This record gives sequence, C-alpha cells and structure tokens, in this order.
Amino acid sequence: MMVECSQIQTLYKGTFSHSIKIGDKKSYQVKGIGSTSLELDSSGSIHINNISYVSSLKKNLIFVSRLEDKDDRVYFVVGKVLV
Repeated sequence: MMVECSQIQTLYKGTFSHSIKIGDKKSYQVKGIGSTSLELDSSGSIHINNISYVSSLKKNLIFVSRLEDKDDRVYFVVGKVLV
C-alpha cells in the first residue's frame, strides 16, 4: 500500500533495494517503509504495515492482494470498497 508521506504514522526513510511496478510498466524506487491506521466508515479502523513510500507517485495506491494476504476481506459494492 502507498499513501502520502504525511499519512504514514511510522516511516523509515532510506535506500531500499526494491521498487514498485504498476500498470504503466515503469518501476518506481521505494524511498521508505512505514505503517498507518485508517478509519473505516463502519466506525472501526484498519492497521496496515509495510507501506511502501514512493515519492515519485502522485496518487495513493492500495493493493487488494496485500489486504487479503493478512486475512482481510475486500468487497467492491456500488462504488464503495468494503474491508
């Protein structure tokens, strides 16, 4: 998952050997790793670890497969994402 730097509660910046490849088939260098908690509409929250901070991307991305890897369920219903 990638979010804006200001949204990451714990961020470790540095030189990392891995990069992120997205739909444009370009690779983007990871500049930091962190974690955060996001408030859900259902009055709960979700804590997400191992967030990749990529300063050259202009949008926040979340990978559904990462959420599913930690046993969260993800549903897409009428323009909303339910976690």
